[in-house]
Amino acid sequence: MTENVEKYEVAKTIGFGMVDPSAIAAAEAAKAEIQAAYLMALHKPRNEMDARDRIINACKRTELAARVEYSKPVGNKKIKGPSIRLAEVALNYWGNVNTRSVILYEDESVRRIRVSCIDLENNITHSRDYTLNKTVERKSKLGREDDVIRERTNTYNERVYILKATEDEMATKEAAWISKGKRNEGLRLIPSDIIDEAMDTARKTIAEGIKRDPEGEKKKVLDAFSAIGIRPSKLEKYLNHTVASVSPAEIIDLRSVYQTIRDGETTWADYIALTPGENIKEKTKRRIADMKKKQPLDPTAGPPAVTVEVGLDSTTSEPGAWKLGHIWWRDNWINLRGAGYSTFCHQNLKSLHEAPQEIIDEAMAKWTSLYPNDPCPFNAAGRPVEKINDTETIDDMVDVMVECIKIREGETFIELIDLLRQNEKARAIFKADFADAGKMIDTEDKLKKTYEYVLRQLNKKTIGR
Repeated sequence: MTENVEKYEVAKTIGFGMVDPSAIAAAEAAKAEIQAAYLMALHKPRNEMDARDRIINACKRTELAARVEYSKPVGNKKIKGPSIRLAEVALNYWGNVNTRSVILYEDESVRRIRVSCIDLENNITHSRDYTLNKTVERKSKLGREDDVIRERTNTYNERVYILKATEDEMATKEAAWISKGKRNEGLRLIPSDIIDEAMDTARKTIAEGIKRDPEGEKKKVLDAFSAIGIRPSKLEKYLNHTVASVSPAEIIDLRSVYQTIRDGETTWADYIALTPGENIKEKTKRRIADMKKKQPLDPTAGPPAVTVEVGLDSTTSEPGAWKLGHIWWRDNWINLRGAGYSTFCHQNLKSLHEAPQEIIDEAMAKWTSLYPNDPCPFNAAGRPVEKINDTETIDDMVDVMVECIKIREGETFIELIDLLRQNEKARAIFKADFADAGKMIDTEDKLKKTYEYVLRQLNKKTIGR
């Protein structure tokens, strides 16, 4: 397998339309290199059976076998497939394959690259273009305050900063995407049955190693995770039991998880978000069904009596992106009239929730005074109001809203679901402040604060009437 990294350059002209000789030389060199690669492929064609044998035998090596499969969380489940390391080995042994990565375009904000894999014998090319933003996401801006472009709240309700990427960070980012491109496009040149056979061989190799020395293999996995900052206690949360009782199948799964994280495909937080065992949606429906048997739906019920204090505290307020120059800064819209204010609101709905409550209240009052016959497009929390399908049942609505809750045990969960089913205003509050925001309620503490927040908001609305 040959590999090239190039950058397209426009031929420079020098006086009276003459072309720069260095540009011509570079083009001729690239042409000669490609011709030489095709000629070598004609003189030394691959033997597919030999290539298959070499790939299979490579997967019998213990160290490589542990790296040939990735396991990536997608939605509520994990998908598995051949890793970048397996693709590199397979392409090398398959032979007569030319992989190229070319920079097509670059400016201050993006870099566009093309990754190609060429079968020199069959003249087949698979390629794909990737656009890389010159930014990185970090939890801290310490020492890089001048590089901050913007900030956001991630799905775990944590504030993260979007920073301008340094040259080293861009090199790392580009290398990761080039490796993924080579895997995705290169494996299309090799028969899928050979890749499947190689992965089966690797799994058998790992299983045999575990059978010979289960404690030794377990320690290897634990040490590997520890080296990337993931302690045994975190693995126990993922496994849902102690590492002392880990099974051979779980060791194999942990190896694939480790390799996926090492290759930069995903992060450990994505695995923690998965709930082992029963599917999240199925488990939610089962718990709601059990709750219905105990207490039937009462659509006329009002908000329950609560003892929590009225008003928001610092733990429930949105992390502020509010500052001078924000699009909802009062001077930007207070003097708008007629269709101008309506257009402004609809164009900037997604950022209104970042404003202080007094700004949201004033914006809503202005809408009511200008358009008394039209419903306001945002709610009291500054979130966009979505129309509900008339055919959608209350249970379906609740099922969708609680998908962002990963805690399915305890009385707080049952009380929150019961409240959502029985109270339309509670559903609106939850949908506006949590479900639509994509926040992840993944701890008992967050679940309790969410429930108390909904109750406080209900009390505020009741007292307001």
